[in-house]
Amino acid sequence: MTDSPTGQQRLKAGLPPGWSIAHKTGTGADVLGIGIAANNVGLISSPTGKRIAIAVFIAGSKAPLEMREKVMAEIASMVVKESNNE
Repeated sequence: MTDSPTGQQRLKAGLPPGWSIAHKTGTGADVLGIGIAANNVGLISSPTGKRIAIAVFIAGSKAPLEMREKVMAEIASMVVKESNNE
């Protein structure tokens, strides 16, 4: 799952150099301009071996998929930043 080619713009995009993620994505169709689902779950690993479980599920959004993916990346970035403050 660390080599997954999907979701490059989702959680993985929010990780700093040296961090990795074993993850699985999911995406539902857009129906009448509403995204049924855009998801990404995984286990983030720091360079020191610290691990963080993360799951982001976005449903019923009118935002384009690119924006939903950007939100996922920003969430991953914030989670990493907070974990460094512990």
